[in-house]
Amino acid sequence: MIDIETLGRRNDAAIREVGLVAFNSDGTIISKRQLSVAPDVWNTCGRTFSGETVIWLLDNPNIDTDFNCHSYSELISHVNEFVFSHLTIDGYIWSKGHMDIEVLKDLYETINIPLPWEFWQPRDLRTILDLAGDNVAPQTHRAIEDAEFQTDQLIRILASIKTTLNQ
Repeated sequence: MIDIETLGRRNDAAIREVGLVAFNSDGTIISKRQLSVAPDVWNTCGRTFSGETVIWLLDNPNIDTDFNCHSYSELISHVNEFVFSHLTIDGYIWSKGHMDIEVLKDLYETINIPLPWEFWQPRDLRTILDLAGDNVAPQTHRAIEDAEFQTDQLIRILASIKTTLNQ
């Protein structure tokens, strides 16, 4: 599961945080990682800002100040390391909606680094939630916490679907 926090809504939005959660099909969390981009990096690589998002951020200072990415290249390196360590050829990359994947994809393309997943591997949690009628969405806007919550939602719904199919 990937969750990102950005400073806008465009594909080229500046990225503040990336939360990564690797899990088994039974719901066991294998690994998780919080990546926090230093503020002086946000406006590099042609990344954009949205005024309303910046204003929101000033009013909601949940920002992770333990910055462990001091360039977007370093961020990509950490994402690659995590994905290569946990994604199998028959696995999926989950995110809530398509924006998180598209923003990361745009950054990879900007830096000219190949994506660490195949074009067919991304999956959309938001569609699963809509089909299941699950509209619970408490978001902390801390990427790792949101990714963990979203993983729990996905695993619960998939388990329910499997139970229903096996009846």
